[in-house]
Order: sequence, then C-alpha cells, then structure tokens
Amino acid sequence: MYSDKPAAGVEEVLGLECVDEVYGVFEGDIFKVRMVDFGLGFSEVCRRRRPMLKALPQGTALRLKSTCKDVAAIGILSEIGFGSLYKV
Repeated sequence: MYSDKPAAGVEEVLGLECVDEVYGVFEGDIFKVRMVDFGLGFSEVCRRRRPMLKALPQGTALRLKSTCKDVAAIGILSEIGFGSLYKV
C-alpha cells in the first residue's frame, strides 16, 4: 500500500473493513503512511520459514467507520492479540 496523499483508503484490504482512512505514523510535522513486513516465524517441524505479512506499524493513526466505533482490535490476527486500538 502506498499513498502520496496525507491519508490512504483501505477499503479492499482483508481484515481492515472497519477502517475508513489510514493517516499513518506521525514523524516530525507530518503523517507518513507506511507498511512493514511482519514475519510469522520459522517452523522447526517443517524446517522452513513461515509467511511474511504486510502490516501497519505501531503508532499508526486510523479513522474508524461509524459502525465500528466499539471494536477493540482490527485485522486478520486480532483474535490472537494483534491490532489493538487506543482510541483518542
């Protein structure tokens, strides 16, 4: 995902159905929209690396849709503790 605007839309991203806009991480005096690679580790049994996922970095500012104001976490890994939200 890339945006040369101050905010990015994520309507078609799996797991981010509740997100209206992504403002990014505040750096200096502007917000920067970025993505990071999130590794799921290494399987000792299979002796191979697990997949890499694209993720929003910690501290990313989001605007939630009005229908999702009571959610505590978002994303495809929210069931296991990732993607928690701090509402301001």
